[in-house]
Amino acid sequence: MKTFLKAAYMILLLVAIAALAACTPDDGPSYVKPQPDPPSDEIQSRVQAVDIPSGVDRYSDVSVQLEDTPLPLYRVMVNPSQRWQGDAPQRIATGAGYFSLEGKVNVKVTFPFAVTSASVVRPLSAGVTVSAEGNSLRFVLSGSGNYTVEPCPEGETAPDGYKAIHLFVSPIAEQALPDGKVITFERGLHTSANDDRISSADEVVLSSDTTVYFEEGAVVRARFVANRAQNITLCGRGIIDGSTFVRNANTGQVKVPLDFNYCSDVTLKDFSVLDPAGWCVNFYFNSNCAIDGIKIISSRSNGDGISLQSCTDVEVSGCFVRSWDDSLVVKNYPEWSDRSKEGATRNIVFRNCTLWTDLAQSMEIGYETVGEQLSDVTFKDITVLHNYHKPVISIHNGNNARIRNILFDGITVESALMGRGDAGSNNQLVEIANLYSATWSDQHKVTPLGSIEGVTVRNLTVLDGNLLLPIDIRGCTDVRPAYRGSVHRVNDVELVNVWIKGKPLTEDYEQLRCNQYASVVVQVGESAYTVPFVADKTADELSRYTDVALVTFG
Repeated sequence: MKTFLKAAYMILLLVAIAALAACTPDDGPSYVKPQPDPPSDEIQSRVQAVDIPSGVDRYSDVSVQLEDTPLPLYRVMVNPSQRWQGDAPQRIATGAGYFSLEGKVNVKVTFPFAVTSASVVRPLSAGVTVSAEGNSLRFVLSGSGNYTVEPCPEGETAPDGYKAIHLFVSPIAEQALPDGKVITFERGLHTSANDDRISSADEVVLSSDTTVYFEEGAVVRARFVANRAQNITLCGRGIIDGSTFVRNANTGQVKVPLDFNYCSDVTLKDFSVLDPAGWCVNFYFNSNCAIDGIKIISSRSNGDGISLQSCTDVEVSGCFVRSWDDSLVVKNYPEWSDRSKEGATRNIVFRNCTLWTDLAQSMEIGYETVGEQLSDVTFKDITVLHNYHKPVISIHNGNNARIRNILFDGITVESALMGRGDAGSNNQLVEIANLYSATWSDQHKVTPLGSIEGVTVRNLTVLDGNLLLPIDIRGCTDVRPAYRGSVHRVNDVELVNVWIKGKPLTEDYEQLRCNQYASVVVQVGESAYTVPFVADKTADELSRYTDVALVTFG
């Protein structure tokens, strides 16, 4: 029977092939392979939303959907004020969500107010197109990254950054537990009350050859401290949460969540720090360190992002920093136990970072620069989403450092709104200055002033911002009695391929100024010129530095 069926099947197949050949034109193909259906509009992806453990506040004013999956939002504080206050009373809540992604994902964000298509997702380089319907924004994310969703409320003409939602998207990958001596914080909330590894002072003191691993979904309310230790790693996709700790600038009460002193071979990787009670990352006299892919949102007084004091051979890469004080900082400090021992800084690289500076400067060297060596510092491929207060790029040499070989390369400023609040005339896009500061120069040690030489600002692009975006470069003579008459110069500054709101920086840029103690060259393409110095601002020029002028869009 099986033999008969097989023979019958073969006969039918041959008949079908013969019939197909008979009806096919001689000049055409004898067989056309069936084509698959065209691809559908559905996005094929894998999405893993990170839940929020019990005991941690959620932000419920806004909802986020990833395809059909709801994304819970952490409640995190930001600060819309550009006036420094010790108790930071104007803080407001917003949301931050975490998920992992492979492929693309449709995202829907719903606000408690109507929104328009003038809303944006930053960074703009991600090329995310937003559509608005009612209270919701829809868009597609095409990969991992650190995004801010900034709605434009109906009736407004521009997005409102202080209603932004933060989305931190990681690639889908197995998080392997490191080998060796590992302290693991599993999913859930960890405090000094429920985890005996955290001291009653809310500290975890680390020794050499230790790894701390934060599981995804772990929230740890503690600060991590190490002194004179080496080979320490903190990694994983969890969160260090400082929201319950007191920051009192009047009494000096502070909890710096990541505080490493006289350490070497320290690595910080992937995790987040939300609402630190003061500075976020403090590296002091450290060497051979790496900070990679961490996320920071601060909103309290002295809420600096990543601060490197008297450090050597440190690379910071792929980080997101939203700060209520300087975002990325380099300084020289003396040793506190013996201030005759001054600091030294060299071989520092900040690369591929995204910044949002609510207060102070985005990239700052100084003011405290106690120690002659401060050299070879690079800021490369940095995106500044917003700067609302003081300069985007600044070098302030307030002590005796010989600052040299400094590079800012590939800096994109999406929204340059400096000069708000108490910034006054300190609204520059770029400020490079040797100067004595009555506030900062004598903080840690009284020194003569130093010099600045060999600074390159290259491929700086400002997409939008104030009508006036000054660039000020100046040296000085020291007026203090002990150093009266000494000259402190800023030499060999190059501004190369600088574009401000679609126009190249040329000799016609009225807001570019240097004084008689500075030498500056501007280059556009093959053309270069030396900037003439202006000794003093005229009354007319000073009149431009008003609160209205500083924040006018143009």
